[in-house]
Amino acid sequence: MTVAPTRSTLEPSVFIQKFGMAMAEQIDPDRDQYDLHAKVLGKTHCTLSMALTVNSQTVFLKHFSKTTAESETAYTTERNALKLLGRAGLAPKLTAFSDDDQILIRQYVEGEPLRDVVTAETVVCHSRAVGAWLKKCAQRAPSKPGSGNWFEYLTDYPDLRKSQAISASQQFLETFEINNFVLSQNTALLRDFVMSAQGPMSVKFARTRIKPAGWDLLLAARALVQLFPEQTDAITRALSDGYSSGTKATSDRYLTLIRLFVLGMVFETGRKVAPPPSHLALEAFNRRRKVKCDAVATSPFLAAKFRPQKKHVIEAFERHVLNLARQVKRSANLDKLEPKPAPASNSQPPLELGALCRACQGNCCQMGVGKNAFIDRDAVYHVMKANPDKDVQQVAQTYLDFVPKSYVKDSCFFHAKKGCNLPREMRSDTCNRYTCGSAQRLLKTIGARPPESILCIAGTGSNFRKATRTRDGKIQNVPLGRLKIGQAAFRKSSDRTGGDR
Repeated sequence: MTVAPTRSTLEPSVFIQKFGMAMAEQIDPDRDQYDLHAKVLGKTHCTLSMALTVNSQTVFLKHFSKTTAESETAYTTERNALKLLGRAGLAPKLTAFSDDDQILIRQYVEGEPLRDVVTAETVVCHSRAVGAWLKKCAQRAPSKPGSGNWFEYLTDYPDLRKSQAISASQQFLETFEINNFVLSQNTALLRDFVMSAQGPMSVKFARTRIKPAGWDLLLAARALVQLFPEQTDAITRALSDGYSSGTKATSDRYLTLIRLFVLGMVFETGRKVAPPPSHLALEAFNRRRKVKCDAVATSPFLAAKFRPQKKHVIEAFERHVLNLARQVKRSANLDKLEPKPAPASNSQPPLELGALCRACQGNCCQMGVGKNAFIDRDAVYHVMKANPDKDVQQVAQTYLDFVPKSYVKDSCFFHAKKGCNLPREMRSDTCNRYTCGSAQRLLKTIGARPPESILCIAGTGSNFRKATRTRDGKIQNVPLGRLKIGQAAFRKSSDRTGGDR
């Protein structure tokens, strides 16, 4: 990919206009025409991050400016790390890159930043998962032999040079030798980990360095303990157990190392980190309300911009439904067909889930683009069985009757102002059963301890875009002004947003 170099990050629309076609050709080289959509995930003075969808393929794109030597170094570091760690299955696959323009295109990871999802209830489970992930990284990442011990290494850091905890444990740390150095993520930011369906995964590599095996474990411990200091013992135990794969002797040794590091870096220095923005918003909301919410849930946010239906898309959908209806009809007796049961269409989701989805505005519905709203033979079968007197043309028309005049841009063509325009009993089983990561965490929360009222916030980090709450069996919209947490809190939390979503 070769385009005239740019010196600084561009506005997203200008960037797409300038680089869009070249990137589309890299992502889907077998096509002559491209349907390209971009979603901005983050922008700073030196980087621009986007989710880029070309036809049906979604990738993660990151552009580094050339305004400073630091940003050029960050680009080179992240590119090299993606190459090396990607081969070991420890990083998203690097699809394409341009050294001239400092653009990286890699596999998109579906999930949310660990910083935005970890709670007091889940931190121990998350810590164990992070420990196991970091052990996998230490075993598979490029490495080289080394020498030394943890006392020498830790006291080389100014913050630990005068640490009483480190000094008091000099003998233990000197006997804990460092024999292996590995390519490490080298970040203390929980937003640099994404909780995917497979568990935690590293997604940012601009700070990658060669460090002692176990260094990332110490940084993760510091970040988690800063958030939940009252659970220090449980967090450090879970991290060491996950990292040591249940080997007690090794686990106990790393547990001691982790706790000494945390004592020196958190409690002796007095460093604190603001709670997640959503927790601060819940506190701010409850201070102003007589009827308080006793839990908070977060989700992505889809900005609803409407556009007229595309005639050729709806005509293609009509042909699709007609074909499915004919397949069902050819089976002389509907009762002989045995499609997948669809109990999800016969029951309403929990009220709390409805509140979360209303705040989100249907981020998951974007997955229906180009997939005929996931309508399959089973969905058409249920409609035909409920309407035995209708012929195939009438069945197709039944679906067409629910196609809105306008739909949410870059989303499913049934995605209307108030959500999906299709009745639940006509939707695909895929849509009725799907729960995103945010929904899964919510269901786990209400399953463990059902709240009387829950606050649902959509957005990224402290960039709240919409909020709802449940009260007296109803869903209410919440004005964002009631979630105001103050500029100081915003500043403390501002560097914890981002990540693939």
